[in-house]
Amino acid sequence: MFREIVEEIQYLEHDKLVTRVKKGLIIKREVFDLTPTGLKEAQRAYEKLRRTSEGIISINTI
Repeated sequence: MFREIVEEIQYLEHDKLVTRVKKGLIIKREVFDLTPTGLKEAQRAYEKLRRTSEGIISINTI
């Protein structure tokens, strides 16, 4: 499973959706930030999931 996560992060980096940064005052840690492109993609995915869930909820309330 760890390997799949690493591969997915590499894919996201390659597509310029995330970037690695060092954060922390005392203990520096490598973390990932969304790039502007990554943020737009995340917003699109969120909206698609929101619309889908609203459709499922409306079907179940009829």
